Amino acid sequence: PAVGSYPEWNYVYPDSNAIYQCSSFELPESSEMVFEGEFPHARHTSWTVYGGQGSHQLIDTQIVPDPGSKNPFIIGNNRQSKNRSYTVRLVNGLLPENPDDREPNTLYSNGRQPGPFVNLLCQRIYVPDQKTEPFGDTQLPEVTLVQPDGSKLTGKAMCEAVDALNKGFAAPPQAIGFDLNTYVGLRQAGLGAGTPPTHPATNPPVFRAFFDANHQRCVFFTPNADCGEPVYNPDGVGLGNPSNRYIETYVDRGFGEVLVLRAKKPFTPSTWHGNPYVADEDYDLVYYSICPQESLATWRVGDCIFDEELPTDSDGFYTLVLSRPSDRPSNANEKCGVAWAPLPPAGDGAGDLWLSNIWIRFLLPSPDFEEAAQNVEYPGQEPDVMGPYLPAGEYMSTSAFEARGCPRGNHAR
Repeated sequence: PAVGSYPEWNYVYPDSNAIYQCSSFELPESSEMVFEGEFPHARHTSWTVYGGQGSHQLIDTQIVPDPGSKNPFIIGNNRQSKNRSYTVRLVNGLLPENPDDREPNTLYSNGRQPGPFVNLLCQRIYVPDQKTEPFGDTQLPEVTLVQPDGSKLTGKAMCEAVDALNKGFAAPPQAIGFDLNTYVGLRQAGLGAGTPPTHPATNPPVFRAFFDANHQRCVFFTPNADCGEPVYNPDGVGLGNPSNRYIETYVDRGFGEVLVLRAKKPFTPSTWHGNPYVADEDYDLVYYSICPQESLATWRVGDCIFDEELPTDSDGFYTLVLSRPSDRPSNANEKCGVAWAPLPPAGDGAGDLWLSNIWIRFLLPSPDFEEAAQNVEYPGQEPDVMGPYLPAGEYMSTSAFEARGCPRGNHAR
C-alpha cells in the first residue's frame, strides 16, 4: 500500500510531503528480488529494508544508474534528465559489516523479524516536484523474483512466492503495537494525583530528540519516573527513516489558541519548483519539515510544513503559527513572513480535542552542521547542541498575535 496523509492509509507518522510504498515479504532461500525503476523528480528517495537485525537502506546518491542513464540526485546532474533508470536487487542475508564487502545497488534482508510482517520494504519519495505528485512523475518499479534455478516470477505469482500479503495492513490500524487504553491511562494519570488536563504538554513546549519508543513515552508521560538509560534507535518509531533524526513535543490549546514556534531554519536545497539543477553548496540538511499530528494513539499526521514553505527573516529565522483554522491570525501568512499550519481537528485522536503532537525531521545532515538533531547524544543536550535551531514556543491568543502587525520585507529566503 501507499502510506501517506491520505485518510485510508494515514498512520505510522507519515510526512504529508512524502509518499511511501511499503510491502511485507518473505524471501525464499537463495532467491533475490530485482527492482527496475526510475529516479523520481523529487528532493530525495530511498529504499529501506526492515529486518530482524535492524534496517538497511540505500539512499538516492548511493544508487548507480543503468548504462546510458544519469542519477539526478548527484549535484551537478540535470534533475530533469530524461534517462533516469536504475536497477536495485534485494538478497537474503545480513548486511556485511565492512562496507567494501557490500555489493553495489544491493539491499540485504537482515534476517526475519518477529510479528506479522517478517520483513518489510519501503521506498520513500520526499517532496515530489510540483505537479509530479505522488511518485515524482514516475511509474512504480517493476519487480522480478529470481529463483535459485534462474527462473523468474513477476506479478501475482511473484507476490505469492514472497508472501507479500501485507498481513496486518488489511485494515488501517491504530498505532501499531501500542494499546489505546494504555495511552489514555498515561494521558490522564501520568503524573499521578493532580495530573492536569494539559498533560503531557507543557508551557512552554519542550522539544526532545527521539531515542527509543519506551524512553520517549516515559519522559513525556511519566517524567517523575526513572526512565532509565535511552537506547538510540535510528529506525525511530515503527517504520522510522534511519536517515532522519526526529525531535518532538506535545501541545495543548488549553495554554492558548495559538502556538508560535520560532527557530533558525537549516539551509536546504531548493527543488519543489522543478529546478533543473541544485547549486553545489554545503547544505545543512537534505530536508527539514514540521509535522503537526495526533498522538501515540493513532500515529496519524496532519498538514506538514517543509523547508521551502518556511519564509525567514533577515537573520534566517522562521516564525510558524499553529492553530485551528478558525483561530488562524489574519497576519499568519507569507506576505507577513509567517508560516501557518493547522492543528489536528481530532486533537490526539483519542478523545482529547485540545491535545496533539509535533514532530520535526532532520534528514541527512552535512558533517559540518554541528547543530543537527543527529548530534544530540543524550536527553537534555538539545539546547546546547542545537542552539538557535531548537524551536522556542510561545502560546497566545489570536488577537495577541494579530497585534504584532505585518512587518514588510522580513522574509529573506
